[in-house]
Amino acid sequence: MKTQNFYLAISLPLIFIIIIGLLKFNLLFSILVILYYFYRSILDYYFLKSKNIIEKKDVWKFVLPIWSFVYFKDLYLVKHKYKIKTLLSLIFLASF
Repeated sequence: MKTQNFYLAISLPLIFIIIIGLLKFNLLFSILVILYYFYRSILDYYFLKSKNIIEKKDVWKFVLPIWSFVYFKDLYLVKHKYKIKTLLSLIFLASF
C-alpha cells in the first residue's frame, strides 16, 4: 500500500463522519466513530504488514489502543527522498 493511499484511506471516511456529526445525526455518528476505530486498526495493521514491519501473528495487538502509538513513527513519519534544500529551492522557484 502506498503512503498516499494510506493517508487517503484515513481521511475520506473521517470527513464523512464529521459531516454526519455536523448534521446532528447523533446515533449514526456514534456508531460510525466506533466502526472507524476498528477500521483504523485494520488499516494500520495492513499498512505496517505491507511494509514488512510487523508479522501476521501481531494482528491482535491493533485492537488495543496503545499499539497504534507504538508504531507511530512507522505509520506517519515517512522518510522523504528529497532534501530540505531541494524542497526550499522548489518552493522559492514556484513563488515566481
